[in-house]
Amino acid sequence: MASCLVLQIFLAFLQWNIFFRDVRGLAEAGFVYEELSSISEDFKEVQRGMNQLELKTEGKWEAVCDKENLSISCGAGDVINIMDAYYGRNDRTTCASYPNFNNLKCMIHWDALYRVKQRCHNKRRCSIKSSTDEFGDPCPDFIKYLAVKYACEPVRSAIRESVTMCKSKTQQIQCQKGKSIMITDVLYGRMDNTTCCCQLMNDTNCRANNGLDIVSSRCDFKESCNLEASNYVFGDPCFGTIKYLTVEYLCLQDKVQHVRNCEGMEIQVRCEENTFIDVINAHYGRAHPFVCLNSSIPFLKQGCTSTDIKSSVKERCQGKSWCSFLASNDNFGDPCFGYKKYLDVHYSCNHIL
Repeated sequence: MASCLVLQIFLAFLQWNIFFRDVRGLAEAGFVYEELSSISEDFKEVQRGMNQLELKTEGKWEAVCDKENLSISCGAGDVINIMDAYYGRNDRTTCASYPNFNNLKCMIHWDALYRVKQRCHNKRRCSIKSSTDEFGDPCPDFIKYLAVKYACEPVRSAIRESVTMCKSKTQQIQCQKGKSIMITDVLYGRMDNTTCCCQLMNDTNCRANNGLDIVSSRCDFKESCNLEASNYVFGDPCFGTIKYLTVEYLCLQDKVQHVRNCEGMEIQVRCEENTFIDVINAHYGRAHPFVCLNSSIPFLKQGCTSTDIKSSVKERCQGKSWCSFLASNDNFGDPCFGYKKYLDVHYSCNHIL
């Protein structure tokens, strides 16, 4: 589709170029063309279309076959911007060495994008598995893959912080009022022989696989949260080695606010006085392996989301300064019976005109 749009813009550019050459000839001959300004505005629209197309083609796609992990990392000072994602199949070439890939139109798009953003957006690195446990199954018996479009971008308008704690220590991290935490990287293990030294350092290349997901699930979008450097939280990535916890995070100020709570708990959406709630998006189900789970073992059943949650939350909150309700199956249905779910609400607070 992008190539067709480029061709159309290029042909239009040639037509207008020829036309302007003819207009210049008329002007030199003493004729006045009164509609030149309007044609010039049309040409500006073409230029704007070309600029938008250029923006849409930024970033790069990466894909992994089913049961493989997609790992993304950015350099120091950059974070991941997730631009698009889908799970399923959309061509005959990706993962083509596998059998059974004839179904070319079986995709989970918006829900997959939401899940990948929860795990990767604004992080320095992340890893997510291409599997039906993560995303559900859009086409049983066919080989699927995960495709993600992303870019590494500099952090803007945010305070970057880092804390390190030796094993068994606890610490609170906090942002200024009006800003929220976004965890960008986590290390629980050992990667040198100087931090928290100086005994039992047999392994200097060990890292808990789920550290980033665990800390993100507890701290993202909050003004403050508590950290604990312990095997109970992260498991033991290198038995017999003294470990430590290093957490990098940003303090973000965003017009989009976020609230989350576990199934059976009350969720409150609030705006300041003389502003009203505008619901942007909402999800009820599972999209993260550690949210609402106090364990280092991931919750594998994640491919479940109730439909039309946004409109249901809007009925309760839109245009109000405050609303409160339960994150429950009674309110939003049960997308995955027997599994622990949670509710996410993204909203902004707008001034009353």
